[in-house]
Amino acid sequence: MAIEDRLIIGLGNPGREYQNTRHNLGFMVIDLLAHQMNLSFKNEHFFKAHAAAGKTDSGKLILVKPQTYMNLSGEAVKKIADYYKIPPSKILVVADDAALPLGKLRLRSDGSCGGHRGLQSIQEYLQTTYFPRLKIGIGLPVMMAMEEWVLASFTKKELDEVEEAVKEAAQAVDLWLKEPMNLVMTKVNREQDKSKNSPELGEEKDHVTE
Repeated sequence: MAIEDRLIIGLGNPGREYQNTRHNLGFMVIDLLAHQMNLSFKNEHFFKAHAAAGKTDSGKLILVKPQTYMNLSGEAVKKIADYYKIPPSKILVVADDAALPLGKLRLRSDGSCGGHRGLQSIQEYLQTTYFPRLKIGIGLPVMMAMEEWVLASFTKKELDEVEEAVKEAAQAVDLWLKEPMNLVMTKVNREQDKSKNSPELGEEKDHVTE
């Protein structure tokens, strides 16, 4: 297997007030991965991110939680990618997605930001849409504006489903580290379609956040 350094970026907003909100699912997955790999985060001021570095059989692995707030996530991603000379194809971004039912995963090798301001920022800073992204459904808002919905906490009724989705996302990341992208997409997306046969909810609207 070729030596390939990789970045795993979890999107979210820093601060205790955002800790368990829908927009912070990316942070939750990164925290679980760090726990599973026994890695500790450092506050990397130069990168404007919390980062934890480790090694896999195929090279260096860096888990990243940008501390720029969602709309400027690309600034942190660009800095750390340039520093370690990691190409976009080896950067996996984990983010929430209101166009998917709660807890459903969708792995893509590229694509539009779908209105997600964090993904949009990364695309602008990297100047490409060709980077893998693992999306985790939060569902569409009910009686609430999108900008309020993504910053709202999960309900007690939703927490078990969210916890399971975070575990499944961590497993998908582990597959991505070990197998070719096309095979991982097939496995993850097909399994999700079998176990969670809810249809995708359509194109996501403006995903406004802090």
